[in-house]
Amino acid sequence: MTSGIKFCKLTLARIEARLPDLSLVDDFDRALLSFIEEKYGGAAPLGEINALAVVGALAPKWREMISLPQLGSLIPEDLMRTVSTGLAERELAIRLEKLERLGLIERLPGGDEGKGKVVLTDIGRAIATYGGVSLRQREAELKAIISQLRVEVPPSSSYVLNPNEIVIALVREEIELRSYEIGFVTPSPKASLLGMQILNTVIEGPYAGRLEIMLRGGYVPIKLESGDHIANVIILARG
Repeated sequence: MTSGIKFCKLTLARIEARLPDLSLVDDFDRALLSFIEEKYGGAAPLGEINALAVVGALAPKWREMISLPQLGSLIPEDLMRTVSTGLAERELAIRLEKLERLGLIERLPGGDEGKGKVVLTDIGRAIATYGGVSLRQREAELKAIISQLRVEVPPSSSYVLNPNEIVIALVREEIELRSYEIGFVTPSPKASLLGMQILNTVIEGPYAGRLEIMLRGGYVPIKLESGDHIANVIILARG
């Protein structure tokens, strides 16, 4: 330790949760979220979503994909419509499952088949309305959004962190920052060598407790075990 600088090793207690990969959201997904927000105020009848998305966007796309000029005159119109509609309905079901898995929508069941609702979550609404989460929101609001996205991981003494996977790790050590101090969190040398990144790298005082660190996987799968040295924190006095 040198004057005005404090250094602390951080070791893994456990991996607490995973965060979804929102890079899987494509332009059609964003358009669907925006449609639910703008037309239905964020809560759309499932039956209407099925009808409008399938007939208005997906079925024509599938019809074009499966149409072959040399066979067009040989395929009855009713059959072409049935096949393209069936493929479109399947695609929409897969997309809704993906958006629900990513924490962007909730599907609420109704009394009859197709009578449920598709409801945007806070992060789904943020993507639909702003194209993303605004940095102008309060820190507590941003933390609430992250909390909503968490997928809890069963307790275990080890975890394999896959490339580009994002997890929330709890460390063993308790740290304390006074109001005039700021902390910078960096990967340990070995973790850095394997390409592992720390996403929440800055801590502002006052703070006291055990850190939850957001880790992104590196170049290869990394086996993390309880007690592993995963990060360092450097605490400085703000000028």
